[in-house]
Amino acid sequence: MSKINNISFYRDGESLELIPEDICILLRKVGVIEDGTGVNESKKFNKASVSFCGLLYGDNSIYVFLPKCHPIPESLELGKKAVRELIGCISNYCIEHGNNIHDLSEIGHVGISRQLPLYKSIIDDYVKHGLFRSRVKRSKRNGTGKVDWGETIKKLPYITSHKQQVVYSEFVTENFSYSSETIIANIHAAIINEIDKKYGWWFTDNTSGRIASELRFYHLNGEDKRMLSNILKKELRGTFNERLIRLLKNLISYLEHDSATFGKGIEICGISKFELLWERMLLEVLKPTAVDLKAMLPVPAYKTSSGKLSLLKSKKGRIDIIIKEGGVVAIIDAKYYNAYDVRCSPGWPDLVKQFFYEKLVSSIDNKLSIGNFFVLPNANNADRPEQGLIARVQDETVEILSDIFPPVNCIYVCPQELIYNYNNKKLDSQLRRRIFSMIS
Repeated sequence: MSKINNISFYRDGESLELIPEDICILLRKVGVIEDGTGVNESKKFNKASVSFCGLLYGDNSIYVFLPKCHPIPESLELGKKAVRELIGCISNYCIEHGNNIHDLSEIGHVGISRQLPLYKSIIDDYVKHGLFRSRVKRSKRNGTGKVDWGETIKKLPYITSHKQQVVYSEFVTENFSYSSETIIANIHAAIINEIDKKYGWWFTDNTSGRIASELRFYHLNGEDKRMLSNILKKELRGTFNERLIRLLKNLISYLEHDSATFGKGIEICGISKFELLWERMLLEVLKPTAVDLKAMLPVPAYKTSSGKLSLLKSKKGRIDIIIKEGGVVAIIDAKYYNAYDVRCSPGWPDLVKQFFYEKLVSSIDNKLSIGNFFVLPNANNADRPEQGLIARVQDETVEILSDIFPPVNCIYVCPQELIYNYNNKKLDSQLRRRIFSMIS
């Protein structure tokens, strides 16, 4: 744990013994505490720990949970940058999946994580276009513009000519202009201010941590959000501009979303299953992947007593990542483990699965050179595992069966660098070269 000003930094998998009791209570409330029993690496020492990446924040304190093995920032500036990158990473994942409820429930989204793309869209629109401008009709006697005959007939006197024709000496004219001094603009400004006050640090790196401080005097002030939403919906019905339609829908979504506020006014944002995001990020930075090989993998099949062969295509093995260059193939299992020593390493099922995947790929083309890999967060420890092997132990003799089961190499990646590359859609060609260089 590290604390800089009012920001406390922890890591995913942290023992509850190191976390303030009131924060532990909130973490239990949202279901991100591992009880110390089970099979994954974070539970092997029977201690309750956190399974969460993201942040909890209130008026005076921010508690940040970085991914496993992520460097702990050494300054406030670096700390804010790390938080922005982490929240940006979670937001980008939500955008990729179109806020699909099933996908987001799979990664265990907690609090407002699903709303992050909405907040970003609202802020980005304001930065680019400013406040909402409503079309306002202005009527004037004898002004310029189109004659409003309805108002003219209703309000102004007329005379009748000798030919019994109605003659008006004055007219009511109408003009349309666009104004930001409307109830719609005020609602827009109040929402921007509320988002900016809570999350401005995410959108900007300036010292104030605010991107729209000029709107700080606009507030929702406990207004009936349903009423405000109905006002926006009425405006939406008469709006035909695509950007404004999208903006109004976003503002309505914001008003109709329940706040993710827990005890003591603390809000929470993050995910409880960062291992799925770890795999997704690696998949993106290691592209292109060998989609053709994945499609050709064998599937389970059963022959019945009648001799009928049934294929179970939906139950075939799922390799995390396959990359290929020429006749060289790398089979990659993305492992989100804090493998600082062998006790926290991938276990027997993980090794067996990789050996079997190698057999499946070689069955497609036995001329391929195949390498097997675990890719893990960078644990800077001399005792971290470098290869997964199978050994036969007889009396005091140990025999490594590498001829039958070729080693699974462990490659370590800095979580901070991976998050940066993922957020910026940057391929990690250096990592890709390093993987292929280890295949003989």
